[in-house]
Amino acid sequence: MALRRAITSLAAAGLILAGCNENTSQEDAVIDLVTEDSGGFETPPGGWARIIPNTAFEGLTWLVIGIESQAIDGGPDLTGALVSVEEFSDEVLIREQACNRARCAIVIEVTEFMGPVGQPIPPPIEAQNVMLRIEPPSGDWMVATLAVFPLDFTDHFTDTMPLRLKGHYMMSSFRMAAGTRLEVNTTDISNPGRLFVAGPIEIAGVVDLSGGDAEGSTEGAAGLGAGAGGAASSAGVGPGAGLGGTGGGGGGGGSYGGTGMDGEDGGGTGGAAGASYGEINIECLMDPDSRNCAGSGGGGGGGAGGAGGSGFLLLSLDSITLADAVIDVSGGAGGDGASGGGGGSGGNAFLLAPTISGTATIDSIGGAGGASGGGAGGAGRIRLDSDLTGADLTLQPNFYFPGPVIDKSSLELIDTDGAMTVSGWAEPDTELRLAVDNLSDNPDRNYDVVAGSDGTFTLDINVSPGISKMILTQNVGGLISRGFVGNTFQVAGTTAVVGTILYIASVPDSE
Repeated sequence: MALRRAITSLAAAGLILAGCNENTSQEDAVIDLVTEDSGGFETPPGGWARIIPNTAFEGLTWLVIGIESQAIDGGPDLTGALVSVEEFSDEVLIREQACNRARCAIVIEVTEFMGPVGQPIPPPIEAQNVMLRIEPPSGDWMVATLAVFPLDFTDHFTDTMPLRLKGHYMMSSFRMAAGTRLEVNTTDISNPGRLFVAGPIEIAGVVDLSGGDAEGSTEGAAGLGAGAGGAASSAGVGPGAGLGGTGGGGGGGGSYGGTGMDGEDGGGTGGAAGASYGEINIECLMDPDSRNCAGSGGGGGGGAGGAGGSGFLLLSLDSITLADAVIDVSGGAGGDGASGGGGGSGGNAFLLAPTISGTATIDSIGGAGGASGGGAGGAGRIRLDSDLTGADLTLQPNFYFPGPVIDKSSLELIDTDGAMTVSGWAEPDTELRLAVDNLSDNPDRNYDVVAGSDGTFTLDINVSPGISKMILTQNVGGLISRGFVGNTFQVAGTTAVVGTILYIASVPDSE
């Protein structure tokens, strides 16, 4: 049987993977399918089945897929059917399945689909169409087609050369051994850094995406998506940049999540600190063109200003495991001089996964002001969307914003009676809404609940037959934040990853 191939365009990769044998990743992975039909298909006797979703990525570990026939209109009765993978059964593993008269649902894991090539994969790459065979105990068998997109992995194990990050990437897994480093790729700091990983993330090294320190009259270099420090007596760069001091005054500190300190007047006029800005919404970091998701630079005094810390998003659809890891998006220190430069503000550190475990230090504090009157930079922001029961984290500053999280272990990925209990975590005492949007032409359902004082919540819900996607949001003082625990990536037309999708299925016996 001949196979069709779907073509996807991928922007040129920009992650420098120095010292790594088997490392590649893909920046701005864009799902823009063009299907080439090479002919040669054998028409299945039961026809083609509808499948939702119809795309998957290498590295996914718990994707739910719905398969539907037209049994109500005289199509094959799928009760007791067996779903199997043709040709790629070692790469696409079916972990769970259920079928009734009208539909089937499966949970799949996509293992290594394409061997590592040791270099960035040039566009375009080909997504292999995987054939799913649906065979009832009696009657005609059917076929559904799933397009699987390969993603290479990063496995950094050398302590002699760091990885250098710019822009955004998709990969199947990401690992950093003890002693390794991930740093800013200074060839392009125009956007925050974003790592979208289908499988597990393991970090035992140092992720240093901090803003650069000023050296005397040389301003600090900006972090990813952040603002640089100001030259002597000049304002820093960024929405919350500190102003420059004049006549011997110190530079003002940069601001972001928190407000920096004004520079001291000394023998002149100290520069004012910048104003805080931005929100904690992850959508800010999901926007490839955003400029308000990282720190701002401090103003210069006699010494130059320190730079703002990076914006950094680390997202796994599987898990994040930390082993004495360091994630540093702090602001750079102001330079010393007759009057000190202002420190840069801290940046963003957003970590999202069904579970985060292990030990780490996450630092988003502002940089110190330079000697003789430079103002300190304000703090950045930390957001953690995950089950943190297995995590031992040291945070600087010592607080974080908890996004809404569905507890993966509470989910019935394939439900057979329409009833389900869903639990999770959120900001304490906040209003939550769980939207269950049915994609099989059955009713959608919304459920509201208020999280407890400990941030936990539980909902008893009913799920319509077929495939549905869950969307959890919380309302904190009018700021609506969406949860990002999902089992596949959400992409939008010709744009990069914009989020995640959590699919579940209901296959009731009585349908």
